[in-house]
Amino acid sequence: MRRTLLISLFCFPFILSGQQNQQLFQMHYLGESNFLNPAVQSECKWFIGIPVLSSVHVNYANSGFSYKQLVKNTSDSTYSLNIDKVIDKLGWRTLIGTEFHTTLLALGYKRGDYYFAFSIIEKNNLPFTSSKDVFKLGWEGNTQFEGESAKMKGTSAYAMHYREFALGISKQTSYGNFLGVKGKLLFGKLNLAIPKSDISLYTDENTFDLTLDGELSINMSAPVILEHENGQLTDYYYNDNVSIMQLIFNRKNWGLAFDAGFIYNYNENITFSGSILDLGFIRWRSNLNNISFDEYYTYRGILVDTGNVVESIIDSVNFNFTNNPYTTFLPTKMYLGAEYHVNEKLEARLLISAVAYRTKFSPALTLAADYNPFGHVHLVGSYSLMYRSFQNVGLGFSFGRDPLQFYMISDNVLGIIWPLSARNINLRFGLNINLGCKIKEERPKSLLSGQDFCPVYEKAIERKKRKSSWKKKK
Repeated sequence: MRRTLLISLFCFPFILSGQQNQQLFQMHYLGESNFLNPAVQSECKWFIGIPVLSSVHVNYANSGFSYKQLVKNTSDSTYSLNIDKVIDKLGWRTLIGTEFHTTLLALGYKRGDYYFAFSIIEKNNLPFTSSKDVFKLGWEGNTQFEGESAKMKGTSAYAMHYREFALGISKQTSYGNFLGVKGKLLFGKLNLAIPKSDISLYTDENTFDLTLDGELSINMSAPVILEHENGQLTDYYYNDNVSIMQLIFNRKNWGLAFDAGFIYNYNENITFSGSILDLGFIRWRSNLNNISFDEYYTYRGILVDTGNVVESIIDSVNFNFTNNPYTTFLPTKMYLGAEYHVNEKLEARLLISAVAYRTKFSPALTLAADYNPFGHVHLVGSYSLMYRSFQNVGLGFSFGRDPLQFYMISDNVLGIIWPLSARNINLRFGLNINLGCKIKEERPKSLLSGQDFCPVYEKAIERKKRKSSWKKKK
């Protein structure tokens, strides 16, 4: 159908919101934790992420319902939709989204007090949200809104594929503290954005007429040609003049972003860390399509078939079609964590994180424990409150360090075991190479002479110095 594209965009509003990497943020013995906090330094002189295999991240989130809550299995082995019950339990806005990130290359180098990090990451983010009124309108019709408006104000979008080149530097300050910054050069490949919308559907309590009032704009950077006539979309199709290789190596849609972070050793047992990520934008300049409208339209009659009504409204609205460059801002991520050193083998952790995109804010809270039974083996367990769900139990492990290190982390392992019952499915795994990790016996002399030394050893020395100074003061 020629109108399918616009109907889909109208019925399913988008917005980014979500949490991931809750455990990785405080696993500083993994080079990938520098992705979330540029202050983190590798324990070894060299960190090398094996291309493509060093970090693969997959995340699915649904803040409204799971598959089993939506689809009910009856006694005669048939299935039915349990939509009424699901809608009753929805929040005012529901998120459904996916993320797939692949690290193409990651490098880290430690020299003296400084640590340099470089990475190339391919990122795909495809999330969307919809208000509760949209679900109610689509399932039950408009009679429930007699004399009221079904509101979709604040609808916005973030769905993109881009490549990130990042270069960061971290410096160790006195007493074992760290400060880090990172600059990112971004190249956008595909994008769908709804930067501005203010739409409401009002149902007349006497005639049940449905009135659309509001404005909406849609921006797209994709090899799609839209044909239109008299303010109406007549056809759309893929642009054969744009090859897959041209998309992969497209450098016209460039942007910039910045990260900053810190690690502060409060005392010998407590460490604080925090970061703010992706303060930046992408300017889209290729394969452009812009669609917008600012209309007041009335559909007369009771809403029986949502699809027909939407198509009728679209047929009556005059759209503006242009091909202008536009800018999208990245979702800003914030992390603030605390670690308590229980003993030589156990650390307790608390993490508060959030994602902010435009006027939307999505927080999460995680409690975790990291157990180091022997050598370079770490076992991590966590419990998180996120996606309006209390059923997020995470597990992770890291094995080895020099020269090979393998790790696997899930912020909700229950989603992997029982995916049909989960609202969140999350997994990150990878294989790294670490070189120059061994601590020599003459390290105390190196500390005085300014030669290279391991951050882990240095932190222990600084803690002993602080403890000694506190005892003298007492």
